[in-house]
Amino acid sequence: MSLITPTSPNIIIPFHVTKSITTYRIILTPAEEGGYVVTSPDLDALITQGENENDAMKNAYEATELLLEDEYPNKEFNLVIDER
Repeated sequence: MSLITPTSPNIIIPFHVTKSITTYRIILTPAEEGGYVVTSPDLDALITQGENENDAMKNAYEATELLLEDEYPNKEFNLVIDER
């Protein structure tokens, strides 16, 4: 299921932090030079990139995990990609 449409080139995929479920919207925007730039309106410090959607999502997952571990050092997280 592709979330890219001709009118909306962004992919919005929430991450869930289990126990208390929090959703973080992740936006993949096609880069002019190719690949995707990844940002999040919910995590201001999140910015990464990838050469394709899978690479961008892998990097977004890792960056989100690092940001959350830094923000909440005494908590454990189970990130799940939800492409609804």
